[in-house]
Amino acid sequence: MGDTLLWEKGSVKMESVEEVKRKSKGKESRFGKRYGFELKLRCVKLRLEEGLPVSLLSKEAGVSKDVIYRWVKAYQERGEAGLRNQVRSSESRRKLPGPVREKMEVQMKKVMMLMFLFLLLSPIAVCAQNNGVSIGYGFSFLTPHQEIGEVKEDRKYNFEHFAYFHQWSIFRSGYIVLEPFVAYVNRPETGLEFGATLLLRYYIPTSEATSLYFNLGGGGAHSTVDFLEQGSRNFFILAGGIGFKWRSFFIENRFRHYSNAHLATPNDSVNANVIMIGFYF
Repeated sequence: MGDTLLWEKGSVKMESVEEVKRKSKGKESRFGKRYGFELKLRCVKLRLEEGLPVSLLSKEAGVSKDVIYRWVKAYQERGEAGLRNQVRSSESRRKLPGPVREKMEVQMKKVMMLMFLFLLLSPIAVCAQNNGVSIGYGFSFLTPHQEIGEVKEDRKYNFEHFAYFHQWSIFRSGYIVLEPFVAYVNRPETGLEFGATLLLRYYIPTSEATSLYFNLGGGGAHSTVDFLEQGSRNFFILAGGIGFKWRSFFIENRFRHYSNAHLATPNDSVNANVIMIGFYF
C-alpha cells in the first residue's frame, strides 16, 4: 500500500522517503542524530504539498512525529535554509546550541519571576488565614475539532499544574481569589506555562465541615510551548470550575480556555481540563 499511496501522485511517480534516506545519510553528533537536508526537504514537501499524514511520514523516515513538526516549522519560517545542518566552529561546539541556550535562559527567567511573585505574596500568607496551595493534572479538553487529550495535528497536550492562592471576602460566602500558577508541560513538547487568574468564588455550606464552591474568572498566561492553534505565546484566560471543601482540604475540577483575543494569527482555542487537590492554611 505504502509505495502506491505515498509515492505516486497522478501519473507522476515521486521519489520515496526511503530512497532519499539512503542517499542522504545522517551523521551522529553530541546533540543526537543529524539528518540530511534532502530527507528533511522531501518530508516537508510531502507534508505541505501532498498533504501526507505526519504519522505516516514519521514511520517511513524513522523519526518521531515531533521531529517532522520541527522540520515543517523550520521550513515555514526560514525556507530551505532552516533545514540545513549548521556547521559549528570549534568554539561553538563547546557551547549549547543557540536556540537551546536561549530557551533555557527564558525558562530560567520565568522561574525566577515566579519565585519573586511567591516571595512578594509571602507576607500575606503569614498574616492571613485565607491562603491555599494546590497541585493538579491538566489535559486538552473540548478543544475545537479535537479528541480529548489532543490539540491540532493530533498532538497530545498534558501538564502538571501548581498554584498558590489568596482569597478576600467581599460578601457572605463570596470571595475574590488571586491565584498565580506555574505548569510543567509534558506534551506536545516540554516547557513551562505561568500566569495568574482572578476568580470570583462562592461557597455553599453543606455541613459544618464541608461545602461546595464555584469559581468563575479570567487572567493571563505565558507559555514556552508553541501551539499550532496560536500565533502568540501570550494568552488571555477564561476559567470556571466546581470544587468540594472538607475542613482544610479541597478537590476541584476546572475548565480553562486560552486565547490571544485576535491580537495574533491564528487564534484557535486551546482548552484544558485541570483536576486539582490542595489545602487551605
